[in-house]
Amino acid sequence: MRKANTNDLFNIVRLIDHIGLKEEVFKVTKGTDDIERIGFDFIFELLMKATTEDAQKEIYAVLAQPFECEPDQIGLNSFDENVNKFMECVDLKTLANFIKRANLLA
Repeated sequence: MRKANTNDLFNIVRLIDHIGLKEEVFKVTKGTDDIERIGFDFIFELLMKATTEDAQKEIYAVLAQPFECEPDQIGLNSFDENVNKFMECVDLKTLANFIKRANLLA
C-alpha cells in the first residue's frame, strides 16, 4: 500500500463526477470540521449513489491503485479493512480542506 498521489486524486474526481456525487461531496464538508464525520458522511453518500455493479467496479479500480492490489481483492476485504486502508492512503484533513476551499469557489 502507498500514499495516494495526484494521479489518484484525478481518478477519484473522475469517479465522483461519473457517479454524480459532486454535490454530496460539497454538502458533507459544510458546517463541520469533524474529519471523521466528513469521512463517514462521504462514504455513506458514496454507497447510496453507487448502487450499480459498474459503479462498484469503478470504485474498486480506483481504490486498487493506492492499495496496490487487484480490484477484485477490494471486494474480498472486510469493509473495516478498506476504510482503514483508505484512511492510511489519504490525508483526510487535507482533502476536506481542499473540498471546503473548492466549495467557496463554486
